[in-house]
Amino acid sequence: MGKNSARSADFRACKSSPRTLARSSIALSAAILLASISPAPAAARGRVTHVVIFWLKQQENRADRAALRHASESFRTMPGILNVEVGHSLPVRRAGIEQAFDLSVVFTFANRAALERFSKDPQHAAAVRTVLKPLVKRFVVFDSVAN
Repeated sequence: MGKNSARSADFRACKSSPRTLARSSIALSAAILLASISPAPAAARGRVTHVVIFWLKQQENRADRAALRHASESFRTMPGILNVEVGHSLPVRRAGIEQAFDLSVVFTFANRAALERFSKDPQHAAAVRTVLKPLVKRFVVFDSVAN
């Protein structure tokens, strides 16, 4: 039996009437449209990536860099944090790529609610007060959510 014969047999085996198929098609189209315009609850949207880029006040100070790294890694055990990665600038020479920073931290949270708990957590507030503010000249934060 050739490819076309197999397809014809599949269509003949379908017992749905054209009217039923049309209704099903309309229902499916409506469901897709509603799903695309109805926002999902914030907690259900997926994992959240929280990227923080740091510029230190004293760029060459290894102790400051280590203190910021240690403070960031200490959050690994907090509920809702799936991963913490600490890195530094990777020198590249490509147009449009900015690499002039000292340290980066990438947090992966289970969801938006976990990020919000983290931002209000006393451990986070203490790290901002005792490590970030004294050692960091500038920082930038990027948050994104997985679809």
